[in-house]
Amino acid sequence: MIADHFWTPPSLARSLLRFVTIENPVCIADVAVGDGRLLTCALEKWPAAEVLATDIDRRLVGVLKRTQPTWKVGKADFLRRRSVAHCSALRENVGKIALVLMNPPFSCRGASRVHAELDGIDVECSPAVAFVVSAAAFLSPYGQVIAILPAGCVTSDRDRAAWRVLRSRGSVRIVARHPKGTFAECSPRTVVLHFELNGASSRRRRARAPRAGADRRREAKGTVELVRGTLQMHAASESKSKAAPVLIHTTSLRGRRLDLARTIRTDSGRWSTSGPAVLLPRVGEPSVEKVVLVRETRRFVLSDCVLALRTGKPKEAEALYRKLIVEWDALGRLYQGTGARFVTCRRLTRFLGRVGFHVAVRTT
Repeated sequence: MIADHFWTPPSLARSLLRFVTIENPVCIADVAVGDGRLLTCALEKWPAAEVLATDIDRRLVGVLKRTQPTWKVGKADFLRRRSVAHCSALRENVGKIALVLMNPPFSCRGASRVHAELDGIDVECSPAVAFVVSAAAFLSPYGQVIAILPAGCVTSDRDRAAWRVLRSRGSVRIVARHPKGTFAECSPRTVVLHFELNGASSRRRRARAPRAGADRRREAKGTVELVRGTLQMHAASESKSKAAPVLIHTTSLRGRRLDLARTIRTDSGRWSTSGPAVLLPRVGEPSVEKVVLVRETRRFVLSDCVLALRTGKPKEAEALYRKLIVEWDALGRLYQGTGARFVTCRRLTRFLGRVGFHVAVRTT
């Protein structure tokens, strides 16, 4: 990524600090540090704080290493996961940073949309907002990000999903607006964002820190077939035959068990699949109580509101089930939507890949 450099005016750098509500931040970071003036101003106010500084520009990183020997300085493209994984300064501080100050690149030629991730949720957004989303993953409980952003990102369609994810994790406020001419070298209108992580959302991140050289295929725990049901309930025909497979809808998933009293048998057998598998809803209010392990190899039919994660052996299904229960906080957050909440096969596939499973997708 090639980024333009527009240094933060000293007066603006100091003004950012008045929006910080942490009394004595232990660790302060800037992941697009430039010439370091945001961190220099922060140290004037909190001289005892630890400082972490990274930038994509090797030359700037070299200068800071020579001039700021007490800082933790590293080279990283903060919007590339592999680059972050190879930066020890970042890798070792997931979940530890109390305050992130930043004036991230606005234009980033050739990258009008990029991907960013927070708590297992991947969003596509502008580069500037992607810096905020990615930085939130490094915050300690109730940690804060104070960022200068282009004013247009607040209302742009391309950043809508990113703002939704940030608001689900903490408080988002625009605390200041600046007109054109604030930066001498360019003319965008800008805003100052204050993001504070909700402490309840902070159970994570050190265990999720990216590891340099990690080969996910080599670490994978097994192969999972993700089966999406397609049979609509109103189209299901009931069968009196005890040999017919049962129809599983979200109402059948209760208390981490199959509620067979709420199922019917159906002769819509062409939509059937079989266990061993883990069942979970595709649509509806997410709940760990709706995650169900099916050890048997019997066949069943899925409604269009249910997903099955099939494995080759019962023990593999049990291992997958236990993993989903442990990772439920992250899994539950994959369910999104302005009306009925739902999870997409794409989001679930990415999540399973992150926790060590290969995934093949099919529909019944």
